Amino acid sequence: MSRGAPLKIGISSCLLGENVRYDGQNKYDRHIAEVLGQYVDFLPVCPETAIGLGVPRPPVRLLNRNGHICAVGIDNPDIDITEALTGFGKKQAAMLDTVSGYIFKSRSPSCGITDTPILVNSKEVYGAGLYARQIIEAYPLLPVTDDVSLKHRNHMDDFLEQVLAYNRRQQITGNHTD
Repeated sequence: MSRGAPLKIGISSCLLGENVRYDGQNKYDRHIAEVLGQYVDFLPVCPETAIGLGVPRPPVRLLNRNGHICAVGIDNPDIDITEALTGFGKKQAAMLDTVSGYIFKSRSPSCGITDTPILVNSKEVYGAGLYARQIIEAYPLLPVTDDVSLKHRNHMDDFLEQVLAYNRRQQITGNHTD
């Protein structure tokens, strides 16, 4: 891949080694940060710290409350960050018109894209985290993936091809939104 103007990709901050997770740790992914990072500029975001939550912090999970997916504390269900995460996602989406792809942290109540556990009537189903959902809804054509999927070599190649195609579309049309 040639190196002209670098592609910009949004990414969950913890994947780049930032200690922003609820437990004060990170989920540094060397392959993403060092290999893919040679070809792209990352825009790191941690929605939970962006809404003012500290590190460390009480863990949250997603659950269905009367047909609405909510992010609430595991140990204290009175902690409800649903509105803050959703609002931040909408606000952030309005500023992402220059990114050509997004890499989310799998299984995260904020950033998971397909495999985040959601408690529904004492059973787990799987879906998207609240922040990721806002980005995906705002940019339905934006190439998105997660750290687990990128471990597969073919998926990394496919994702990069999608990012390049999306970026070409942005350049040709001058339209950075979907």
